[in-house]
Amino acid sequence: MGSIINMKKFVITVVIVVILAASSAFWIPYLPFANNKNVATDENEAILYLTPQKGTYKAGDDVSVVFRLSSSDSIISLLTGIKYDPSLIEIKKINKDGSIFLSWWEEVVDKESGVIRLQASLPSPGFKGTDGLIAIIEMRVLKEGELVLTYDPFSLVLKGDDSNILSLAKSIDGKYSLKSSSSFIFPFFQ
Repeated sequence: MGSIINMKKFVITVVIVVILAASSAFWIPYLPFANNKNVATDENEAILYLTPQKGTYKAGDDVSVVFRLSSSDSIISLLTGIKYDPSLIEIKKINKDGSIFLSWWEEVVDKESGVIRLQASLPSPGFKGTDGLIAIIEMRVLKEGELVLTYDPFSLVLKGDDSNILSLAKSIDGKYSLKSSSSFIFPFFQ
């Protein structure tokens, strides 16, 4: 009798371990530190990135994309634009709660041209690190299509001496597959 109970405990433990291992493949990539591409590795470098960096959503979904910064040196100012297709999504809100930036000089959502313009700063010594929250972009999916969120080439991340250390080449865009509201999205294939 004791060996049957031990066998059941063993089987249950194995099943739990397999479930946890399988499910981690779906949530670990969305953690900000899980992908080393999100980390500025060169001296005097900053990169911009979005989390999640990819996903599948359907028309009518409300989606939040977190806009972050990684910097290998102290920065005090940001000027950036994020381009999007206004026929695919509607920007509902730019949520700055918890942002590393304390002073906001510009927050414009140009719904005609599909550009979010943000300008902000913080006092010295500034921010240096791998997971700096800039803002959360809250949006609604309007219709089916392929959405890419990219950075305008005029974007800047400035140190205290006004030198721009942003590496646009290493900054990571967001790529999202938008389905019609009647499409079924199997969660394991997002």
